Amino acid sequence: MQEGILALTLISIAVGLGLAVAYHLFASRFQSWTARRFSSSAPVFAILGFVIRLAVITIVLVVIGLWTPLNILALCLAFVVLFSILNGWSIYRLMSKRQGVPPSAAPPA
Repeated sequence: MQEGILALTLISIAVGLGLAVAYHLFASRFQSWTARRFSSSAPVFAILGFVIRLAVITIVLVVIGLWTPLNILALCLAFVVLFSILNGWSIYRLMSKRQGVPPSAAPPA
């Protein structure tokens, strides 16, 4: 019995990680596409895109929670943790490419 619960939890974590990667890739592609296509109204499309993506991921998570035996808590936790890490990494990459930014305060290696 315990092995089944552990297996289901691990599958839930894998599904959450997969959703986080897919969501991050879609969000970054959509963001760059709207920034190139609608440069003057990019902030409006960024907010609208965020709201739409938030609604879609909410619907996906509700459907998964209601119609599958997956552990929704493990799935959501894995999603949130990996998506936060991916967003932080993307923001770091974006900020490090800017010109005129002071170097990192980290000691030289």
